[in-house]
Amino acid sequence: LTLAAIVLIQGLLKTDIKGPLAFLAAWSIAYWLIRGGDILIDSQWSIGFKAIHTVLMFGTFALVALALRKPKLS
Repeated sequence: LTLAAIVLIQGLLKTDIKGPLAFLAAWSIAYWLIRGGDILIDSQWSIGFKAIHTVLMFGTFALVALALRKPKLS
């Protein structure tokens, strides 16, 4: 959350956010690849839980793609 706040503040102050944004994007993708993969493989979770987290995972991937494509907030 701290890194997300830094990106938001830098964006609002109109400073360069490419570095922190790229790091936040890489962290988000890595987190969901590990956590999402674990959720999908583990038989302990219900189908509904897996479906919701799969949607969250792909939603994060889409937001990362949009953010990296156009990192300016203005």
